[in-house]
Amino acid sequence: MIERIVSKFASKFHKGIAHTKEYYFWSKIPSATLVKEVNLKNFGGCRLFVTDINQDGIKEFLWLQSAGMFKSKIYDDFPGIKNYLDKIGQENVFCLTATDQDGNVLWQIGEPYEGENPYLTHSPEHLLKTGDVNGDGIDEILVFDAADNILVLNPLNGEVIQKIKLPNDSFSILYYIKTGKQPKDFILLVGVMDRSYAPHPYANPWLIIDSNFDIINSQDYIGAGHNVLHEDFNNDGKVELVIGYQLVDTKGDVIWTTDYWKDKEIDSLEQHADYIHAKKINEQWVIAISGSDKQYLLDTNGKTIWEKSLPHPQFSIIGCFKGEPRILVANQREIINSFSLAGDEVWKGMLPEHWPMGKPKLANQKRPIHSSDPLDFIPGKNNTDWLLYKEGGWPFIVDFQGNIVMKFPFTPHAKKKDPTVGFHRLNDIGMAYEGEIVDTDNDGKLEVIIYDRSYLWIYKIDKLNENNNEENV
Repeated sequence: MIERIVSKFASKFHKGIAHTKEYYFWSKIPSATLVKEVNLKNFGGCRLFVTDINQDGIKEFLWLQSAGMFKSKIYDDFPGIKNYLDKIGQENVFCLTATDQDGNVLWQIGEPYEGENPYLTHSPEHLLKTGDVNGDGIDEILVFDAADNILVLNPLNGEVIQKIKLPNDSFSILYYIKTGKQPKDFILLVGVMDRSYAPHPYANPWLIIDSNFDIINSQDYIGAGHNVLHEDFNNDGKVELVIGYQLVDTKGDVIWTTDYWKDKEIDSLEQHADYIHAKKINEQWVIAISGSDKQYLLDTNGKTIWEKSLPHPQFSIIGCFKGEPRILVANQREIINSFSLAGDEVWKGMLPEHWPMGKPKLANQKRPIHSSDPLDFIPGKNNTDWLLYKEGGWPFIVDFQGNIVMKFPFTPHAKKKDPTVGFHRLNDIGMAYEGEIVDTDNDGKLEVIIYDRSYLWIYKIDKLNENNNEENV
């Protein structure tokens, strides 16, 4: 009995010391300035899209409630997903709400989710795009519904202008890509985020839809994964696409396959391109690909500059630290590496978890957040860029050397209510936080938006550059 009491006391004592050390650590980190908090009522979404829908020069907010890639029936046989869906009775989640920056509803399509437990979603970031599809000079809204359609919406009132029927419900990635200067010079690139229907390999096929909304190409690509780049990579005046380990033209034809995977067999599940990012350095494009088991850096001809075997490279982004290019690689909830352009490792570590209002009790993993985009890029004007880190709980800002440079004050509304039904990834049930980097007030400086499904917080980060002896963002 005495031993049990002593053990319990010792446990509380050590937790108290750890809490004090954590408090002291964060107290020394500079704070952003909270500008606004908004109650999202019942329309708060798993993803926020920021755009000027009425062309009045002021940005509006589009709040999407969706199951993301889990809208597909292909996941009905996945035990963990099926168990959660069966327990809460989730089906056909879809609602898109347009609001001003104060949360006043402008229009809404679909019905807000009203379930007792949070709906399940994953990777909703590519479900919505905007672009002028009818030559009226206004960017329409294109968004996946809960089934197998892309809806084309009037941005002024949310009315459905057209439905684009897709071959099946597995598609959940959408890009609007301009191919020329004329109104009809665009394509829609539509892809599979994850699991595919036979006979297609993982994250395939990819559809190219023309300006008449006809599917002009459907094709599988080597190592296709969760995002695509579209730029003029070879300076021929035309847009090219990086899909997986291949450069593709806007008709879907392959221009090159990276030398590492040319004429080789690939395990499309274990070796797909989890994330692709590119940046021009000294007028030359370099392409970073997080390839599930390896990290690659390529030139614009598909030649491998270097490759590294890492635990599970999930995400990579190219930026700058004190004037030097850096490639930051986030491995799947395991470790983060920072490399020089030459491939030398300049930092290695793990960013801390940060739950100032308490970690949700149903978190059943050490690192219970798995995001497709765990870090958002914040450009600096001189020699250092920053990143908003979102996989540790309440977000914070780091540089490309892993230094924590800014925190965000929080309100009591940031505290999470524990759901009665748990899921192994907290962000999939709204128990984590998302972020966007946007100039919300058109003052030429970027703000950080942090949000969950219930509240939004907008922060000024002017001090970020001041604290680093740089100009304002």
